[in-house]
Amino acid sequence: MPGSLMTTREVSHVLYGNDDRAARQRTQRLLASQGIEAIKNGKFYLYRRDQVEQLSGAARLAGGRGDQDPAAGAVRDPAGNS
Repeated sequence: MPGSLMTTREVSHVLYGNDDRAARQRTQRLLASQGIEAIKNGKFYLYRRDQVEQLSGAARLAGGRGDQDPAAGAVRDPAGNS
């Protein structure tokens, strides 16, 4: 299936909205902590698109941050309505 793999840069853009070095490192740590295995192809790490989409859906439920654990506490409301 074409397009079924994503690079770290693409995953960072999906999860955090940017793909700078810090976001890519944060992405690799997040994916490793979630047990999502990387496929190493030369200098690129590739991830399965379906697993990333599941993770990004969970990130939206946690307030838009992939590294936020919903069980760790309340998600801060940026509008201050909570």
